[in-house]
Amino acid sequence: MAVAAPWDTLKSISTWAKRGVSNVPIAAGFMSSAKAPRVGLAPPRMLTETAAVKQLGEGWNWRELKIGDRFITYGRTLFEADLLNFVTLCGFSEELFTNKEYIQSHAPMRGGHPVPGALVYSMAEGLVIPTTLQGSGLAFLSMGFNIKGPTYVGDTIHVEIEVSEIKPTSKDAARALVRTTNTVKNQKGEIVLIYTPLRMLQGR
Repeated sequence: MAVAAPWDTLKSISTWAKRGVSNVPIAAGFMSSAKAPRVGLAPPRMLTETAAVKQLGEGWNWRELKIGDRFITYGRTLFEADLLNFVTLCGFSEELFTNKEYIQSHAPMRGGHPVPGALVYSMAEGLVIPTTLQGSGLAFLSMGFNIKGPTYVGDTIHVEIEVSEIKPTSKDAARALVRTTNTVKNQKGEIVLIYTPLRMLQGR
């Protein structure tokens, strides 16, 4: 199939004009569509040229915290895949977590397939750290740890956080030691774990 040259298109426009058919809109659209002026629009600029870009998801600035401040995380369901991956990675091969027949006949708790308290703690920290310590957390120093009840595969946990201690460091006034009381609850509102991490935070 032959392709018309540009002068063939112009020639056909002239032919239509001789026949008394107006081709002004067609010709104008054909000749100017590629170079249409930008009416009322500012020229495009790179994002970095307009204003400072604000970082999303930044953690706490300890200078803005007060003792007694309280926070709550979103929830997280513990699936059987979470248990399997955790016991495989960490070597928690205890039958209490890996043998369903043993669980049914020997487990002191009756409510399902129990998961290690260490997994509950790890999942809780996974809910806390991304929303409180990104860009500001410097060190994990110590904590109290108290398991209050069993957690099972299929349970959904969340963490309720209360700031209990803020102490600026002596060597660097921009840093502080911040302790929180982190209460982990299941979907029934039952407390399954309380831990009290002490962390070093960078101020802004």
